[in-house]
Amino acid sequence: MIAAFGLGLAAVLVGSGLILVSARTTLERSRVAATGRPARWAPVASAAVVTALGVSTAVSGLAHLTP
Repeated sequence: MIAAFGLGLAAVLVGSGLILVSARTTLERSRVAATGRPARWAPVASAAVVTALGVSTAVSGLAHLTP
C-alpha cells in the first residue's frame, strides 16, 4: 500500500512538472505578458483554492468524529 502511494505520488508530481514545462513554453510564445493581470493573481487564486480544499477536508473530518 505504501509503495502504491509512493508510485502514485511520483506519477502526479512528474505529470504536473511536465504540464508546467509545456505551459511555460506555450506562454512564452503567446502574447500574454508575464506581468499581466492573470500572472499577478495566479498565486492568490492558487492559495485560495488550496485553503478552500483544506478547510473542506477539515470540516468533513470533524463532521465524522464521534463524541
